[in-house]
Amino acid sequence: MRSIFLAAVVTMVCTLESHARQLNQDLQDSTAIPEVAPVAKNSVYLELLGTLIVYSINYERKVGPVSVRVGIEPLHGPAIPILVNYYVRKDRIELGAGAIVLPKRKFPYARFQPEKRSLLWTAGIGYRHQPDDGGIIFRVTFVALFAKTAAGSGGTLLPVPAPGPAGTLPFRPWFGVSIGYAF
Repeated sequence: MRSIFLAAVVTMVCTLESHARQLNQDLQDSTAIPEVAPVAKNSVYLELLGTLIVYSINYERKVGPVSVRVGIEPLHGPAIPILVNYYVRKDRIELGAGAIVLPKRKFPYARFQPEKRSLLWTAGIGYRHQPDDGGIIFRVTFVALFAKTAAGSGGTLLPVPAPGPAGTLPFRPWFGVSIGYAF
């Protein structure tokens, strides 16, 4: 009788221990912080055509749905685009605006060169393919270049189609494609 009682106590203790372990595991699973997939916050890419007419090399840092982009066209300028982008629809559509800094008073591929350092304004909308965890990125953008006509220069600052009728904002449509890497 004593051995049956001892066997029953051991079985009960083992069963309770097993249930306690399962309950502990269930509690850990329910209170555990879910793993979040890594998000690529940095990207480096080559933009062909686009913001600086022919090409630019760019670095972009993403913080939430917004990123800051800085680039350079080193050979014929330099010209430096500085833009802020906002991402819509799960990072696929980007809206951006910013400035092009001309520190040496020379804009690449332009017929007219300004007399002093200059700032040009730009805005754009585009599609961006970028895996969440990084990898190859691809962008296609429509860019609006806001150029100014130089008085008496016989030309415009940018070698793109002429602006609209007199009195309108000199808006120059352009486009670009980019390929690069996000990490």
